[in-house]
Amino acid sequence: MKKSKILNILLIFLLLVINLDAKSLESSANPLPGPEILDMGGIVHDSNNSLNLVNADVVLTIDSTDFQNNISMLFNGNYTIHNPTNTTENVTIYAPFSFQGDNIESGWQVAVNGTPTDFSSVWADSLNSNLSSYFENYTAYIAFYIVINITILKETSQVISYRLYKTMENPLYYTDYYSIRYIVATARAWKNYITEKVEFKVQGKLPTSYTEYTEKSCSISTIPNGKSYSWNWDNESINDDIVGINYRGQLLKPEEILFYIILLGSIGIGGVTLIVFLIVRKKKKKKSRNL
Repeated sequence: MKKSKILNILLIFLLLVINLDAKSLESSANPLPGPEILDMGGIVHDSNNSLNLVNADVVLTIDSTDFQNNISMLFNGNYTIHNPTNTTENVTIYAPFSFQGDNIESGWQVAVNGTPTDFSSVWADSLNSNLSSYFENYTAYIAFYIVINITILKETSQVISYRLYKTMENPLYYTDYYSIRYIVATARAWKNYITEKVEFKVQGKLPTSYTEYTEKSCSISTIPNGKSYSWNWDNESINDDIVGINYRGQLLKPEEILFYIILLGSIGIGGVTLIVFLIVRKKKKKKSRNL
């Protein structure tokens, strides 16, 4: 058998294997991965009042050390509300949050002036139309809200604290774009100047990008095993809508990487075996003709 025929047979074999592998991959992966975005924001209220949100201090600690398998987030948000009037104010406070996954209502801790308080949750699509249209100005694309009711005495302040811990498995497995964002537009619901800091502390795999197109530039500093990305406003209006970090580039799980290593190795061994078989067969035929 001529060498060209051997190469043609080998090429056909490889093409068949690659074609079968591509069909298998298409059936198991998302052919059109959409972006996965985790949105959360500051607090908004449901009525006209004279209360002021004077300070917001938000820290999101991201652990992406084992990014191939999972990424975890610890959210800590502290909000100081001041009642400048000489009357007591009762108000319902909504903390917006959007998360793609199960049990998104679990894991929350809420406190007022350091004391744990009861809270409930409401899905965005169950809000009444007036409230829904009002919130749409500040919290677009939000799935649900954490809700508390508070009373603030005249000329006093209260600090509302939110804490949430979440773990997300293999963030770039079903999509090629994963983003964690904070909605600073919620500050505009309070109609007053605000001092606010939003910080993303990323330990492990660093994001491929962060929000740059804002009036406030991002301040980047080095922290143990990572970097800090922060935005700061000092007693001013906040005209930006969103700040955050982004990861790009779809990843495979470790067991899938192992599968493809074995597959490619098998293809190589199979190809070499086929060549050896055809060469030996050719020599045997040549030897039998010479007898």
